[in-house]
Amino acid sequence: MSYQWINKLNESDSRLHKEAVLGTALGLANMGDIGASRLLAMLKLCYNPFVTFGIKQVPVTDGITGAENPWDEYAFLLNQLAKRELTGHAARDAIVDLSGRFDSEEWNVFCRPIILKDIRAGISEKTINKICKKTEFEIPVFGCQLATSMEGRPEMKGNKRLEPKLDGVRALFMVEFISDDSDLSRHPIVTCYSRNGKVFDNFDHISKQIEQHADVLSKKCKVMGHSMFNGFVLDGEVIGKSFNELMKQARR
Repeated sequence: MSYQWINKLNESDSRLHKEAVLGTALGLANMGDIGASRLLAMLKLCYNPFVTFGIKQVPVTDGITGAENPWDEYAFLLNQLAKRELTGHAARDAIVDLSGRFDSEEWNVFCRPIILKDIRAGISEKTINKICKKTEFEIPVFGCQLATSMEGRPEMKGNKRLEPKLDGVRALFMVEFISDDSDLSRHPIVTCYSRNGKVFDNFDHISKQIEQHADVLSKKCKVMGHSMFNGFVLDGEVIGKSFNELMKQARR
């Protein structure tokens, strides 16, 4: 059962213990073990900063045993959520329906935390990538350009362009175009990240404006010579009426 892997990871807080469990799972996955492959694939989805499901509440079930545990349907649901083919009440109803078709331990310990992207196993993407480096289960790492000191940097000598320091919050709006197979159209999904790769949920008004103008922005990318792409990133500083008001919005 998949939840047993999570229980194994939580048997000890030792990093070496968790690495050993992940190493065992990788070895079994390489030999074709479906359960071990599922664990590592789902951990990748959970820790991949570029995959979001847009779900904040997932029901807990109680006392369900001997259920069918339809993993293919679960994987299909995650794909629909990631592509925003299911949102709002439709997403909620689909999740509730599927939750009743899994054993409670399997759902509560494994499936539910994956959807919430909070597996609670005491591991990080660094721990996973240490074991799964250069495999299909390696997790993409979020990164962005950060300011550095010019001390000891001889290449920084010469003319400089100075800009005012904006007293705000660094935000990266990632726009990904998702294809709709039914009518061959594309629609944008906008996700806002902090400089550390954490999803910002509190700037929806900006995300919606970017979504509304995504086609115009994408055409500008084509003019700049990038005719084939799946999206783009807007990287900048979100500022407000005052820094205190902005912090309330960012942290609420």
